[in-house]
Amino acid sequence: MRRTLSQSGLWTLPVAGLLILVSWLPLFFVKEPGTDPAAIARNFTDPIVLIIGPLGIIGMLCLLFGSLAIYGWLADSPESRPWAAVGMIGGVTAMALLIGIWTILSLADSILGDLYLAGHQGVGDAFNSMSGGHWSGRIRPFQAAIFLSGAVGTVGLTVALWRSRRVARWVAIVFGVAFALVVWASPPTLIGAVLLMLTGILIARNAEQPATRLRTEAREQPILQP
Repeated sequence: MRRTLSQSGLWTLPVAGLLILVSWLPLFFVKEPGTDPAAIARNFTDPIVLIIGPLGIIGMLCLLFGSLAIYGWLADSPESRPWAAVGMIGGVTAMALLIGIWTILSLADSILGDLYLAGHQGVGDAFNSMSGGHWSGRIRPFQAAIFLSGAVGTVGLTVALWRSRRVARWVAIVFGVAFALVVWASPPTLIGAVLLMLTGILIARNAEQPATRLRTEAREQPILQP
């Protein structure tokens, strides 16, 4: 059987997990700068951070495509279609907001770091507002929107996978946990990224199994009365 675009797109799920995992690895290899503005500036302009950090943004973009692929894959299932649609909308919204915010922060942090190291030490006051744990109040509404849309995406996609019976139900649950941890965008995201890789591979591989597809098609065929 020919692979569909949605089935191919499901492979963006494990790719997303891998890229997001790699993007968080600097937590273990880059020294924590503390509250010293000079150390923070050097951290923001560290080559490892500048190279690896954007991989997380690409990973979130892959997860956005993965949410679309799950809907496309389950759209022909009456039991899953409504939940998949809700999950897709929530998941795409959450990833779009995360991609935008992390792109802005990634660029702003590196630019501020360059300015500080160039002698403009007045920009150091902005570090506390743009580094983890000291978010400016202006970003709170965006965080609320991300958590709300992320919750909708998590519930929708999990229930859709659960009701489809195209993957084991434990895979649907673990995938939901992984999606929620990635949306949370904090150190536990590392665990979510690993779970996303594992469940993404299982979902993508299962979608390519002819037996699974035939069982699904047979279940959805109307029963003809003699």
